[in-house]
Formats: sequence, structure tokens, C-alpha cells
Amino acid sequence: MSTLVITAMLQALLAKAITSPAPLDAAAMQAVPSMAARAIIVQDLPRLPAEPVTVAIQCLVRPNNTLGDCIPADDGGTADIKVFRQRLFAWIGGQPVDPVVGAALARAQFYRVRASSPAKRDADRSVLVRVTISSADKAPSTANGAIAQGDVKIDPASITDIAEFYPPPALRADARTRITATCRVLADRSLYCRDPHVDLLPGQGAAANMAMPQFDAAFGRATLLAFATMRAQSRTGSGKDSVGHEGPMSLSWQLP
Repeated sequence: MSTLVITAMLQALLAKAITSPAPLDAAAMQAVPSMAARAIIVQDLPRLPAEPVTVAIQCLVRPNNTLGDCIPADDGGTADIKVFRQRLFAWIGGQPVDPVVGAALARAQFYRVRASSPAKRDADRSVLVRVTISSADKAPSTANGAIAQGDVKIDPASITDIAEFYPPPALRADARTRITATCRVLADRSLYCRDPHVDLLPGQGAAANMAMPQFDAAFGRATLLAFATMRAQSRTGSGKDSVGHEGPMSLSWQLP
């Protein structure tokens, strides 16, 4: 069983009670999945639905106002912690899930909600999210042009705390690395990246010395997810409109 699964199970076990799932409307959302986040999630689907499909999911709100421990909730979800745990353990334990439902569950990690006190102090906040999966989520197949490494500048206000995506086994092992991927700036200036690979430079010191190849694939996936939460500045360093262009971008994985 993976560490991520065990972590989810422990979080659900620690919850003594949950609030009734409140619909997560636009006013309660601090951030929604970017175009890049939506594209990364659906790229693993065997096929996109011919018509948009809306999936209801119930999630617990974590202390950092991200969503976690999500379950399918076609019936509107549940306020019974025992039922919630049973449903959570069923799907993370291998119960077959429709790929579109799985994509909706995976997309939940990109939502950020506004802080709000639960109805009960001893109850974890529970929300109901309706996620629509459609062919519109797919990223454009071509770029407008190539740009050099470092030419795309990330908007400082959008920089993500990469700790949210750090692979748990790598974090515990103090594994560090640098990943470079080819990233395209989409219409909302989010970064849709592909082909991640380790790109440690000579003389990087601790980052190079602590690299562990067994975590390379996990770091690669985490890099795509982390970049998808960021946005590029509107102009590149060479003065071009950044939207539509693509080029290499790097992310160093090394926490203090």
C-alpha cells in the first residue's frame, strides 16, 4: 500500500466527526484548477467523454485550506464519519472507479477554499464539489513558438508551496533533485508541462548528493502538478507575449 494511501487513511481516522457536506460555490473558492491542471489530469484518461460529465465528490478541508480524502458523492455525500471512512477505504483500497470519476477525484487537489469555521469545533469541515470533465480540458496540441530556458518568468504571486506536492517517501528520505520539463503557457497563463527529467548540474552540492533515482518518477509527476498551479508573467524576458510559447523550465526539490 502506498504512503499516500496510508496518509489518507490516517487523516480520515483522526477525524472524530465531519460536518454535513456544504456545496462549494464560487464565493467559497480561493482558487480553482487551472487550464494546465485540468489538462494534466485528463491526459491519463483512455478517452475523453463525448459530452461533458459532471461528477459530485465530497472532500474534507485540510488545515491549509486544500481538499483531501475525497470520495464519490452521487447521493450528496454523508455526515456520518463511519460511512465516510467506509467509502474512502473502499475506493483507495482498490474498488473499481470509473476513469472519469477518478479524474474528478484527482482534480480536487487543485482547489483552494476560503477559511471557514466548521459548525462544530470538534468536526472536520466537509464540502461537496461538482467537477465537470469534458473534451475542453485537453491542452492545445501545438505551441506558438519555442523559447529559451529562463525566458518565461513565473508570476511571484502564483508561486506554489512545493511541499504540497513533495512525494512523501522522498520527503522522509530527504531526497532532493532538480527536474526540467518542457512547459507551454496556456491561455490563462498556467504552465502545462511534459517530459520531466532529472537535470542536476555539476557542483550543485547537497541537492546533487542527495538525489535518489528511485524517486525520479515521483518527482517528475510532482513537478508537472506543481507547475500547473503556477502562472507565467504576461511577457517573456525577451518581450514576447508568453501565451502559447513553450520551452524548458526547471524546479528544484529541496526543502529546508
